Order: sequence, then C-alpha cells, then structure tokens
Amino acid sequence: MKKDKKYIKKISFVCAIIIFIIVCVVLLLNTRANKKEEIPSGEEFMQDYEGRDFEKEVTMAYIDNYQITLTKNDEYDLFMFQSIKIEKDREIKFEAETQKFFPIYGFMNDKDKLYESFSSVEDFINKSLRDITGDGIPDLSFVGYSGGANCCNTSYIIELGEDDVSVLWNSESFDIDSMASLYDDNNDGIWGLKTLNQMSWVTLPVDAPFAEMYLDYDKKENKYIPNQDKMRKPKPTKLEMENIASQCTFEQVDLIVNDNIVGKKFSCNDEFRVPWSYMWKLVFSGNVGSAREFLDLIWRDNDEWESKEVFWKQFKEQVEINPYYKYLSPGLIDLDNLY
Repeated sequence: MKKDKKYIKKISFVCAIIIFIIVCVVLLLNTRANKKEEIPSGEEFMQDYEGRDFEKEVTMAYIDNYQITLTKNDEYDLFMFQSIKIEKDREIKFEAETQKFFPIYGFMNDKDKLYESFSSVEDFINKSLRDITGDGIPDLSFVGYSGGANCCNTSYIIELGEDDVSVLWNSESFDIDSMASLYDDNNDGIWGLKTLNQMSWVTLPVDAPFAEMYLDYDKKENKYIPNQDKMRKPKPTKLEMENIASQCTFEQVDLIVNDNIVGKKFSCNDEFRVPWSYMWKLVFSGNVGSAREFLDLIWRDNDEWESKEVFWKQFKEQVEINPYYKYLSPGLIDLDNLY
C-alpha cells in the first residue's frame, strides 16, 4: 500500500508539473496575442504622428512685397515635411507641401546634387529666382518631390506679379526624366521648357509612354504652351519602323514580381516599354500617319481589345484628352483626316 501511495504521489506531481507548463504556455500565447491586438492601426498611427510636436525649421525672406516662407522637418521624412508659402499683405497667394523641394534641372550645374533639397529660404531664392520670361517680372522655378516608388515630381513656375502671383506652369511627372529643363537657345533671356508628355493608360506609371515636349512662354495666355516647330520630327522610314516593330508587339508575357507571376503584360523592349509607346512619340512629333502604320506592323490579337480598330479608336481618344492637344491640333496632330 505504501508503495502504491508513493507511486500515486509521483504521478500526481508529474501531472501537476505538466499542467503548470501547459498553463504557462497558454498564458504566454495569450499575452503575445494581446500585444498584437494592441498594435495601432495605420489611421491611429497617423493621428499619433500628426499630434506630436515635431521640431521644425522655418526661414523667411522678402521679394518686393512678397513674404516667402520655407518650412522644413528633416528628421521625419516618412511623410510630408517641407512646405513653401508665398504671402502678400498677410494673404496666402501660393502654398505647396511635399517631401522635399529642389531646383528645376535646367539650373543645376551638378547633376549629382539634383535631388538636394533647399537648405533655407535664402538657398531657395538663390537657386530658383529668375526672370525666365524676359518681361522684367521675377519668377520662381522649382520642383516638389512627393516620394514613393516611381512617383512623383511636380514642377512649378510661379510669377511674382505686382498685384498677384501667376502659375505659368504646373506639371506632375512620374520620374526624374520627365521633369522640365530650362533652355535659352538664342540667349535672349527668354527661357523655354523641355519636358516629357506622359500618358497613363492601361499600364503602370513606370511603363507609361512619353513624348518629348518643347514649350514656350505665351504672353497672351500668360503660361507655357507647346512649340510645334520644335516638336516636329521627320517621318520615319518603313525600315526604321520594322526594326522597332520586331522588338515590340502586342504579344503578352508573364508579369513577374519577386519571382512570382502576378499577371500578364504586353511585350516590348526596355526603351518603349509597351507597344504604343513608339506610337505616342510619333503622334506628338507630327507623324500620326506613321503611328497608324506602326500599329499595323505590331498588332496581334489579345484579350484587352477585340480588334485593332477598337484599340485605335481608344488610342486616339487618349490623344484628344491630353491637355496639350488643343495647342497641337490641327497644326501638328491631325486625327480627323485619318481613318
């Protein structure tokens, strides 16, 4: 009997230890689960972020009767941390905020410092203030970078008029290559703009077709509009188009991200990215007819469009809704007389 009692005690002790271990494991798992639940949501994090009192650097300067303010927060660059404000008589005339501001490419002598943000409002004025239209009125030209993958740059040209500011140009672009550069071909003090005209249609921004654009300041409209003569290019030969067509078709291939197939994309080489990239360039260089001929060369049946005619109709619609189209038709682009 004594042996049986000792045996029972040992069994009970072992069972107690097992139960204790199980309880500890359960409590530990519950604690971890509760901790996971306590992680704030994105909205709660943003509210906490916006409510914190971050240290800011604010510098101000005056141009004629305008007060220019540059606000920076270099420590927290996950969200917007720079702003530019232009005021006159205590009234805000222009305001923009983004991750960082820097000079337009055309005024940068050192390409390695292209994305270097303004250190102060004095630095901003020194690098951005020019009379680029030749009318004696000072202009500010600069770029705002929002951050993120392949996105986005917004270029500004702001005229500081006697009574008010005028936005001579405001253009958003997907990457650094499509930003504006300023040039003065004949050294007359009147600067033109060279940039890229992008089309975001049935494609990711990184693959968006783009065409070279030249713009001149128009005194009557008080803004920059396309220069048709500079944009016009010779008609490509059939052999040139056939060589490009051999690398760029409507055949679809697997779209692979991180070694995983996530969908289909239209096959093309790196230069033109999607088949209609070259067509976009042809249209905005005054060669609409060549763009239609190129479509005949590259067309393949696909799941996106039921026919070549349907695609061409939709492609022309993209051209017509482009903000520059009204300045280029019918002088450079004539879609009405093309089937």
